[in-house]
Amino acid sequence: MNRHDFASKKMLQAFTRRRILPEHIIGLTEANFRPQPAVHGIPFHRNFRFRSSDGVLDDLRKNLRPRSGSVLSGQTSCVIHGIGGVGKTQLALEHKYRYREDYSYLFWVRADSGMEISISFASFARSLMPGSTLQDQLANVQLVRDWMVQYDRWLLVFDNADSPDLDLSQFWPPSSHGSVIVTIQRRDFSHWAANGIHLETFNEDDGAHLILNVVDQSTETHSTETIKIAQDISNELGGLPLLLSHIAGYIDDTKAPLASILENLRQPSAFNRMWAFESTTSTNFQYGEPMAKVWRLALDSLDPQALRTLQIMSMLSPNEVYEDMLFGEWEDPELDFLTDSRRFDFNELRRSLVNRHLVEAGEESGRTKLSMHRVLKRHILQKSTRKEARNLASSSNEPWP
Repeated sequence: MNRHDFASKKMLQAFTRRRILPEHIIGLTEANFRPQPAVHGIPFHRNFRFRSSDGVLDDLRKNLRPRSGSVLSGQTSCVIHGIGGVGKTQLALEHKYRYREDYSYLFWVRADSGMEISISFASFARSLMPGSTLQDQLANVQLVRDWMVQYDRWLLVFDNADSPDLDLSQFWPPSSHGSVIVTIQRRDFSHWAANGIHLETFNEDDGAHLILNVVDQSTETHSTETIKIAQDISNELGGLPLLLSHIAGYIDDTKAPLASILENLRQPSAFNRMWAFESTTSTNFQYGEPMAKVWRLALDSLDPQALRTLQIMSMLSPNEVYEDMLFGEWEDPELDFLTDSRRFDFNELRRSLVNRHLVEAGEESGRTKLSMHRVLKRHILQKSTRKEARNLASSSNEPWP
């Protein structure tokens, strides 16, 4: 027996003592005797064009590392929240691929609803405990939660947990070890985890790099003019990664010049056609959703008054407005919530918009300023009917300041 065979035998004996099943030992080679993690439920391949803002991937890894350096020092968790299309799923996916050796087991759950999660957990139970699964979905969920209490070095991802009726406490493992990631649009969900990351849009340099990496992979250097046009496209799209990738896919498929794309993005009719374009060139193909559905969940969860507030904001010229500009004497009874006597009630409405990252709120000179993403603004305008627009524009007795 040569020294490599002897080493392999010793490692296999060690794995047996740790109760790691043979099917979980993958890729044992002379150069690397570590088993690759067992993977369950991950629907996407790695995105080799992944790009994130500086340091955010490192921040996520730090948030998921036990503070004392021991895998038994406590469960680690992180909520990744931000506006729809900002790349929350992609960040979690890249962490899973890049740092997979940090874990022995990787679990990915499409968390659109409690039913979807239950189905995923039942699948996990069949893989982890063959012959032990039951017809009762809740019983299978409990089997997996109990398994996660017994075993360590696992990562569980709840992806797109945005349903307002979803209760993750039914599925969250009650263990003192392991790691959990939640991707979600809602800001208030951060309290569920030990850490949170507010994922923000790209700056113009990162946005330009993403576009050019899709459009022209033949060179790493581009002219100053080309870079400037790509930066302007990024600014026009508000630095939203999903939109940038979508438009880059459109450019690559149509071979349209960057300068003409920039001009077209500033024209509503052309913008809407590019918005609806379905491309397999961009990195969006993994989502299986057309671009028109990027904000659907967030907008559908709003009450009528909050949605009407967004419609009014979308009709104002700037992307930022002072909140007091929204209040006045409105003729439309449906806008009674924007009269001066209802200002206190507006606090809850503002909270719902900020919570979904549909609006950002700040203060300037003692006045509250509200801002919304420029492409979300265009999307809401596109969805508003002409009749709604005319009614809103004519229903105030007072001109806006």
